[in-house]
Amino acid sequence: MVFRRRRPREEEIAFDDPTQLPPLPGGPLEPLAKAKRQPAQEKIFKELTSINERIASLVQVRQMGLATSDNKIQLKQLMQDRKKKSFQLKRLQCKQKSSNKYRDKRKKIVKKNILFIYLFQKHHELLFFLLFRSNIYSIQNRNYIRN
Repeated sequence: MVFRRRRPREEEIAFDDPTQLPPLPGGPLEPLAKAKRQPAQEKIFKELTSINERIASLVQVRQMGLATSDNKIQLKQLMQDRKKKSFQLKRLQCKQKSSNKYRDKRKKIVKKNILFIYLFQKHHELLFFLLFRSNIYSIQNRNYIRN
């Protein structure tokens, strides 16, 4: 028979230092560099820091033994809000990264197409030499294009 250790619920976790909250799943959240900041991300990050401050104060009250049932409910709700906000922030950051990747790929494709158009207009021989080296066209296609 295998016994599994039960994960402690968030309200059971005792924090030694209320300013140091347990980490969120998926790694720590860090503020973005000034060049990469977006308004939506900045807004959610500020909301997340305010939630963390309120959680820290409620944990401090609980550790002093002055917590009421309302405080416990509020702490539980704040922990849930913290998870939601962190997920939203990570989603926005991932979305920004993927958009940047997509834009870079599109730029590369456009530059490549411009180069091929230029070579096709000015230097047919060089273009076909490059295409044969990359095995894009066969000899049959070359004859078809030149005629």
